[in-house]
Amino acid sequence: MSGCFALEQLLFEARRDPALARSLRERPVAVACARGVDPNAAQALAEGAVDRLLELGVNPLLLYLSMIEMGMSREDYYARLGRASGVGR
Repeated sequence: MSGCFALEQLLFEARRDPALARSLRERPVAVACARGVDPNAAQALAEGAVDRLLELGVNPLLLYLSMIEMGMSREDYYARLGRASGVGR
């Protein structure tokens, strides 16, 4: 089982539960940790650290959709993804 399973499960559920999604946007670290997510992964989520989340093994499509829903612009996501992949270095 993936070490990021709890985070992926949380992101998946938040896509279907508006109240959970709102709580996750407002208090990402607290909500994620309460759902069993590793504190380092929860902090990466709160910071929008796409690179760290991908390194943890979070499903790329789920991560993309979730970060957009949490308010990150597509441009910012792609810029962070570019830094994570080394594109443009």
